[in-house]
Amino acid sequence: MPLENTNSFRKMFTAIALCRSVSLDIPLLVLTYTALDALAWARYGDQMGDVKERFLKFCDEHVLAGEVIRCTALDLYAARCAMLHSLGWESRLSEKGYAKAVVYAFGPGRSRAIEMLEQKAPGKFVDVNADDLVSA
Repeated sequence: MPLENTNSFRKMFTAIALCRSVSLDIPLLVLTYTALDALAWARYGDQMGDVKERFLKFCDEHVLAGEVIRCTALDLYAARCAMLHSLGWESRLSEKGYAKAVVYAFGPGRSRAIEMLEQKAPGKFVDVNADDLVSA
């Protein structure tokens, strides 16, 4: 990672921690996905031509490597698109069935909504703990 980016990343992670400490869930997710995009760029730069390809590779190699988060890189990319483009939960990828829509839990355990959603639409949703996503 270029040295000039170190302070910028430190500020991003400080802002994410501040959002978490005061339960600003949406800003926390926006900053987290923005940081993941920036980290993917810092890691791969021009080696890969498009944002999606970089993001997927970064998630596969770094975010999902510990097997704590149980979804695919494409699920996270779809969630990133939904959050950054509409502050929502579904993207075109999840609406068309190419990826699962991510339901977030904050704090220990699973989201309370996930079991109900899984019963209504099996295979359409996946739960991700936001703290695990930030820690990854």
